[in-house]
Amino acid sequence: MTILELLRNNFVIGLDIEHEEKFAYVVAINGIPVEKGYCNEIELIKLLKKYRPIVIAIDNIREIFEHGKKLLKKLSKLPFTTYIVQVTKVKPDREYSVEELVREYLGIDVSKLSPIQTAEYLTKLVCKGIGCIVKIYEPETRITIKAKISTSSGGMSRNRFERNVHHRIKQIVNEIKNVLDRNNIDYDLFYTDSEGVRSATFIVYADKAIVRSLIKLINSIDVKVSIEQVITDSIKFIPLIDQSLSFEIKPVSERYIILGIDPGIVTGLAIIDLSGKVLYLHSGRNLSRRKVLEIAYSYGTPIIVATDVSKPSDYVKKLSSMINAILYIPDKDLSIDEKSEIVSKICLIQKIQVKDPHQRDALAAAYKAYLTYKPKFDRINEEVKKLGIAVPVDEIKALVIKGYSINQAVNYILDKLKQREDVKVIFIHDKSISKKLKEVEESYEKQIKYLQDRVKELEREKEELLRKIEYISDRIYLEVKKDQVVKSLEARLNILEKEVDRYRIEVGNLVNLLKNFENAFEKFLKNELGLCIDSEIEVGKYENIYYCIDSSKVSEIDKYVVNNIVIVKGEVTKELMYKYWLRGIYTISLNDVIVHDFGKFKFIDLNKLNNVIKNIDTLFKQEITEDYLTKLVNEYRSRRFKFRKV
Repeated sequence: MTILELLRNNFVIGLDIEHEEKFAYVVAINGIPVEKGYCNEIELIKLLKKYRPIVIAIDNIREIFEHGKKLLKKLSKLPFTTYIVQVTKVKPDREYSVEELVREYLGIDVSKLSPIQTAEYLTKLVCKGIGCIVKIYEPETRITIKAKISTSSGGMSRNRFERNVHHRIKQIVNEIKNVLDRNNIDYDLFYTDSEGVRSATFIVYADKAIVRSLIKLINSIDVKVSIEQVITDSIKFIPLIDQSLSFEIKPVSERYIILGIDPGIVTGLAIIDLSGKVLYLHSGRNLSRRKVLEIAYSYGTPIIVATDVSKPSDYVKKLSSMINAILYIPDKDLSIDEKSEIVSKICLIQKIQVKDPHQRDALAAAYKAYLTYKPKFDRINEEVKKLGIAVPVDEIKALVIKGYSINQAVNYILDKLKQREDVKVIFIHDKSISKKLKEVEESYEKQIKYLQDRVKELEREKEELLRKIEYISDRIYLEVKKDQVVKSLEARLNILEKEVDRYRIEVGNLVNLLKNFENAFEKFLKNELGLCIDSEIEVGKYENIYYCIDSSKVSEIDKYVVNNIVIVKGEVTKELMYKYWLRGIYTISLNDVIVHDFGKFKFIDLNKLNNVIKNIDTLFKQEITEDYLTKLVNEYRSRRFKFRKV
């Protein structure tokens, strides 16, 4: 059933802010007002419980957000489902004023509306299907069971009372599990019983109204059970006339990823690509499977879900099943030593930081899965190189993970490529710098063309000499003369052949150099690399372009500062680095950050640049602290000496 069908013969409430503390409200059914007035936040909740409206119609979502998350929390705990509709959002990307909508859809000419009038017209417009549903809550319901009384203080009955509370919570948890299982409702359960259970949380993948109809709220002297909808991290809009009320999450990238999971009250999450590069690490409390997928989908499509234990939890099994991913399970549980060894190597090579054991376990699981498939991945890379054409390698790897042989996967992808035409497009964002880089590229192309023409010319000369040798050999009468001429021509021929070979090598080198330059320039346009150029070119207005100065120009360093950074050819002394660091300028050796050197144009690794800057800050902040302490001690000794002298 759609929202429009639900709106018929059900209550709707229109809201507009009167001032900071009060709402103007109108309760209507089928567009006909039945009650109107003004209310505060507490009175609004009572009003909602009285009428149980299908929709709260608002002018703008800030009407709700201006009251903060406290109001959202109260709305999430209502024992029924109410949709919030922003009427002025006729389409997700288009917004109108209420006055414009009243004129267009109700045929009433209005100018400035009062809050009560606005609230009333909002109810009429929403009944006509005008507006967008605001996704404030996830399609999930949280059931929380927790102890109400602390047992941390002493007393003879403390242990007995604490055992009773733990037993009571376990009993309630089992009752809720049985109810959800009987009704075939999907859920995740988070709790720990290492020192007795004092709280537990269910994330139920069902509408709040359904959950409230099955699970009773409890608010006794020792235990409280609360039910609420999960508030979303990001707002989305769905047109009211849309037949689907689901907010399906989808991958935003076609990249395939490996998802490592360490489930629990605190869930560890690790995402790596099919080359073993770590893309994301996270740990969070009570993470629902939907939230985990939302995070994963922001990086790509999980092809493998990996765990570090040989007997995976239901959480991991359900997660892999939801997205039809391969579930990687090790032959035996990974030991702490093995996980620490795997993760420490990754941290050292990829310069990443693992914050807690949950992230460590998730990353170890993901990387262990990657290492299992790595021999096949290496063979795939070799096969693709032999093809000599651009092929989506990750798609082949994904097919192999799903059970294809390498040959089957390669042939399948090649068949797909035959059915489409791929065009490579590079966008040039800045005309001035692209013009200079284009000049360099044209220069390389001219050299290549010259050398190719020279090779052809030498080959023609070689053929001509061969014909002369043949001609002379037939017509020379004197054998000695003939031998001398032939030897001379053969020597010349050998020289020419060596020169041809030398030019061929030079042409090949220039072709490779041009290809490397194109790849580096493409990464520069994507902000993956920075560019250093000589000082005679003005670069101050470009974000990722820096001066590259000779050490002899250090005295003029102020002229070449870009984004508080100066790149210096050769080594930079610690004294010079410290002197300019105090002024907020980082003097960095080109040797520490360079990736490609094309003479006048040098490309640098921006990640290395950031790491060097962090290392400089760490080094000199420590030295400032030591200098400052030394200065304090000297001043203290000086004052003490003067006092004794007096």
